[in-house]
Amino acid sequence: MLAPEDIPEHLGPATQAALLWINLQRASNYSLTGMIGADDLERADGPFEVGLVLCDGEICAREQIRIIPDGDSYQFKFGAEAEPDIPPLLDPPVGVRREWLDKQLGKYEFVLLLYYRGLWWPPCRFELRSYAKAGVLDEIRQAGGEVFGVTSEPQTLALEAEREWETQFPIIGDPHHEIREECSERGWLDVFYNENAGHLRERKWASHPKGYYQPAVVAVQRGGRILYRWRCVPKFSNMSGAGARPEAVYTWEKIQVALAETEDAAPDIDPVMGSKELGWLRFLLILTAHGWFIRPKAFPLGREGDKRSASPASMKSRVYVFVALWLLLLLVLPLKWFGMALAMWLVVLTPGLIEIHRQFQHEPDQY
Repeated sequence: MLAPEDIPEHLGPATQAALLWINLQRASNYSLTGMIGADDLERADGPFEVGLVLCDGEICAREQIRIIPDGDSYQFKFGAEAEPDIPPLLDPPVGVRREWLDKQLGKYEFVLLLYYRGLWWPPCRFELRSYAKAGVLDEIRQAGGEVFGVTSEPQTLALEAEREWETQFPIIGDPHHEIREECSERGWLDVFYNENAGHLRERKWASHPKGYYQPAVVAVQRGGRILYRWRCVPKFSNMSGAGARPEAVYTWEKIQVALAETEDAAPDIDPVMGSKELGWLRFLLILTAHGWFIRPKAFPLGREGDKRSASPASMKSRVYVFVALWLLLLLVLPLKWFGMALAMWLVVLTPGLIEIHRQFQHEPDQY
C-alpha cells in the first residue's frame, strides 16, 4: 500500500480526478490516504484499476476504481468489490483524534468516555449496553452530556460494535492512542493498555496496532474539570482487566455529585462494580477447561464465519467431569501410576500456563 506522498507522479492527475469523482458520486468529502495495487503500474495511458483508501476525518473507506483515460480527462467506474479490511493505520489516519476531545467538549456540557478492550471481549459489550438499558444514557443527555465508547481498534470495528451491540451512543476508534495520550498529558487519566501476545489467535480480524485498552471511565466537564475517573489496574486478582467495570447507575450518581462541586474528582479506587470478579485460580481453571485441560484458551466473541467460543459458565460441567475422571483414576490405579499420570498432565499443561501468565498484564504496585 502506498501513502499519498509515495503515489507515482504519473498517477497523480488520474488519482486526484478519481477522488473528485468519488466525492461527487458518494456526496462525501473524502481525502486520499492511501493507494493499493499501483506498484506495477508503470504507465497510465490505458485503463487500469486501483484501490483508493479514503477518509473523511472520522470514517475510512476503500473504493476499487477503474480509471479510463479519455483524451485530457478520465472516465471512471467502480470496480469489483474491494477487500473489506481497511489498513488499521489508515482508519483513521494519524493525527485525526488529537483534536477530537476538544471538539466534543465544545459541543456538550460534559463527556463520559468508556474505554474498552474491543469488539472481541464479552464484558465490554455488557458494560457499554448497560448505560442505555439502565436509563443512564437518557439522563446524561438530559443534563447536557454525551457518552462515548473509546477503543484502540480501527474505526471500522468501532462502528461494528456500535451497531451490533446497540449501544445507542457513538463509539470512537483510536488505533494510534491519541485520545488516551491526550487524557494522560492533561493529567485526567492514564489508561493502561496491553499487547495482544497471542490470546486472540482465533480472531485474526482483531486489530490493535499499539495494544488494546484496559477498561477505564473518565467524565470531563467543559473547561476540563474532572467529574469522575476510574481505571482498571490489571492484576491477576482482577483477571488482568478481563472482568468487572463500574456500574452505570453508580457512575452517573458520582458524576451528578461532582457537577455540584468545583474541584476535580479524585480517582475512584473502590467503585461499585456491575459484575463480580473471579479469582485468578478460578479464572485459570475455566480458561484451561476451554482448552480441554491441555492449553488454556480465552473466550473472545466471534463474528460471522468465526469458530464460536464456549461461554465461561458452560465450562463448569466440563470441570466437574474432569475432576470426576481424576478421582476415578485415583480409585482404580495404583498410587504410583496415578502420580505418574498426574505429573505427565502437569508437564503438558505447564507451557500453556506460562504463556497465559505472560499474555495477561499484572501491575501490582499501582493504585
